[in-house]
Amino acid sequence: MDPELSISTGNAILFTAALFGAIASYSRPIRSPYDPNQPWERWDISLLSFLGYLWLLVIVILFAPVLGQSLTNLILPGNEENEQVQSIGATLIMQTGLVAIILSAVHMRGWSLMSFFRHEGVSEKNVFLHAGHLFLRYIPTIWLVGMLWAGILFALKSLGFDVSPQPQIAAQWIADSDSAPFLIIMGIMVVITAPISEELVFRAFLYRFLRNRWSARFALIFSSVLFALLHASLHSFLPLVFMGLLLAKIYEDTHDIRTPILFHLFFNLFSYLNLIFLP
Repeated sequence: MDPELSISTGNAILFTAALFGAIASYSRPIRSPYDPNQPWERWDISLLSFLGYLWLLVIVILFAPVLGQSLTNLILPGNEENEQVQSIGATLIMQTGLVAIILSAVHMRGWSLMSFFRHEGVSEKNVFLHAGHLFLRYIPTIWLVGMLWAGILFALKSLGFDVSPQPQIAAQWIADSDSAPFLIIMGIMVVITAPISEELVFRAFLYRFLRNRWSARFALIFSSVLFALLHASLHSFLPLVFMGLLLAKIYEDTHDIRTPILFHLFFNLFSYLNLIFLP
């Protein structure tokens, strides 16, 4: 893409998001479609069962790179040295495994998928509109947290601390790539499969169990910090903690995992477009 066109498009995306964010922040809030009095079923599995599922999640995360490399070499021979292809295979294995474990836990609990995923009586249209409004309302705050964190890292570096931030490698690949197939595949993984798998693990499973067993405050903080740590990016640590807090609060307010999934999807789409047009 022409550099001037890329910059113009990126600036248009930023300006549009800022404009709609300001409108959403200062406009009268839309009426929430969720009933705050609707009971939220407890995730009442035993601590031992919870730790067992957590261990399975860790195993998937640890062994996904090995399985991804093996399957990629089997399906696409000749790509043994292609780090991007290997990473795509590992990520798809990991995301699929995480979702499968959470869904199996839901099945063992005896819930139907519909009752687990959604707040009864709220349509997909209302979920989409509510999540979109929340995203536009909070995107300026997310920007401010990102700027604050960048300032903190700069101050620490000026004091002699080795905190040079490095962006996530996948983000760097997206920013540097001119391959349409690669960008499409990465777009699907970043915008669709990542929000689904991460929200199922960190909000629907981890946050909900910790909230029921201990307290909402502990669950909020622990799940959000772990969410940021597992992204392994000093460059984005505080913004990711804030995102985790925000997503957990949205889940707490709505009792509907579709809402944080869509919010996460909107945020990742926004970030993905920025990486492409403002590398």
